[in-house]
Amino acid sequence: MNKLIPIILTSSALTASSVSAAITITLEEVGSDLVLEASGSVNLSALTYGDEVGYEGIIYPQFSTLVAGPAETVLGDAYEGTLSGDAFGSSIGPQFATGGSGDLIGIAFGFGNVVVPAGYVSGSPLSATSTFANTSLADLDIAPGVYSWTWGSGADADSATLTAVPEPATYAALAGAFALGLALWNRRRR
Repeated sequence: MNKLIPIILTSSALTASSVSAAITITLEEVGSDLVLEASGSVNLSALTYGDEVGYEGIIYPQFSTLVAGPAETVLGDAYEGTLSGDAFGSSIGPQFATGGSGDLIGIAFGFGNVVVPAGYVSGSPLSATSTFANTSLADLDIAPGVYSWTWGSGADADSATLTAVPEPATYAALAGAFALGLALWNRRRR
């Protein structure tokens, strides 16, 4: 016997979807290296094409810039817009990747740019990794934490989020210090 299964459609299922995008960036200490990974997609609707530029994997703390991708210069497109969000780092100059692969993808917050591969089609998936040998977050004066940027509004809104993660041994040292402090505090209370 065939049964009818009701299908419920919401109003959002009946409308054409707009380009939904977001960039996720991780900057993580791995041993003595710093690894920059970026993935996601970019909605270009709220941005204006700036110029074709030569980019490579780079971290430029002075201008809150992170671009993941190959360690050699490749052509990419810089799109300009009004980016709101967090600055990081200090007056430290550019640090270039010693290794990398994938697409160019990044945020040049200090310049008001989003960097994508040359000829990028809005909403297409991107993924890249860059390695910075013998470099740490402290070397670049970047505090561990979460930084975020947004641009556009309504259907044209988009964002990028950076999570800066210290070497796991740092977490272990912090946990140990916390446990010791808690033990001393409990001891004083008695």
